[in-house]
Amino acid sequence: MRVSPRLWNNVVLRLFFVLLFICVSVCSASDNDGAPSLLLTGRRLHRLKLDAQRQTERWSNFEQRVKTVTDSPERGFELALYSAVTGNADACHSAIEWGRAHTGEHRQIALILNWCRAGVAAADRQALLNAPVEKDSAHPFESARDTLFTDVVQGRASRESVRRQWSRLLPLIQRDPRVCLPEIYALFEFLDVAQKNFRADLRQDNPRLFSTLPYFFLLSIHPSDLDHPDWKTRAGGLMMVNVDPNLQGSSFVQGWAMEDPKMAREGPGVAYEFLWANPYLPGLGYYNMDLYAYDPGSSLLVARKSWDANSCWVSSFRGHVDLLQCPSRLFDSAATFGRLTLLPLNQQCVDVKARNTAVTILSGLQPGASVAWDEQGKKLTASADSGGEVMLSSTVSGRICRVDGKR
Repeated sequence: MRVSPRLWNNVVLRLFFVLLFICVSVCSASDNDGAPSLLLTGRRLHRLKLDAQRQTERWSNFEQRVKTVTDSPERGFELALYSAVTGNADACHSAIEWGRAHTGEHRQIALILNWCRAGVAAADRQALLNAPVEKDSAHPFESARDTLFTDVVQGRASRESVRRQWSRLLPLIQRDPRVCLPEIYALFEFLDVAQKNFRADLRQDNPRLFSTLPYFFLLSIHPSDLDHPDWKTRAGGLMMVNVDPNLQGSSFVQGWAMEDPKMAREGPGVAYEFLWANPYLPGLGYYNMDLYAYDPGSSLLVARKSWDANSCWVSSFRGHVDLLQCPSRLFDSAATFGRLTLLPLNQQCVDVKARNTAVTILSGLQPGASVAWDEQGKKLTASADSGGEVMLSSTVSGRICRVDGKR
């Protein structure tokens, strides 16, 4: 529908549309009562309630755990989630009692307070928030997530406070994307709450890196573990998909996660399985994605020969190489990983053949060293990253030489 210029120039009407937009934005980022939400948006909660009504396998596994595993380390989270889905007030009362006995479980306590807030007495709230969140340099992403969750339930969180936390986290990921993988679930919980409540898509500070992160996530799983991931790895992948299901890399993670043998049917993972696994969301076959991921900013390269459990697997970071199930002299000559050719520049010059849709990475250089080649009568140069690697485009061909002659 087109709005006529005369109608749009009406100041009152324009103000109405602006206020309507603000209302929609704010309401979509909050629960039904207008309070900031932790993870459970209205849409997510609606899907979970439908699963409970339909008695899906994921719901049945989760309900069985809530009713039988009373000593679960995730007991507060599980009870609060069960109450949010079923409306069972007794589950919230039990979650509050559990929280009073586990005041150091900051994430779970924040979720209890947020999901059970209508049934939390003032004395319980004060007791649950009595223990301060301590910064943990060994687990920076979990620590930041716990702080954000606690700040949200205390009404102290803001876009500015989120940005301050992010200014400390992002450099860690940029320096070495692998550092966030053991805590990938916590990182994406942090990103989810920042995005839904404060309209801060923090990934846009480095969109190239975050568009590559799902590939690093899948490729970094050791070949023998890919078909049988532990529940924390699986939960991290599911959480990543929910933050941005439209990202192509997320579609590959969704395709991997939705394979039936990987489904968590027992243990702490069943609650995360129920909360995040969305079988209605389409995915792509991960075996169709590239067999390598490379980030020139950090010089991290992860690659594998195939998706088989006995595949050769390589991780290279700033000159340090880890190999699994690979020939010991793999890098003495060109090694291929799907579309990628890893070519050691172990002499003054090497010959490169152009291959459509293929990628060549030169390795074995000193950080910052230059290489040169001729292309269509022009002399072109490139410099090695901090790991001594140079990525070449698929059009580069011919003789490529070291400029300074150093190895």
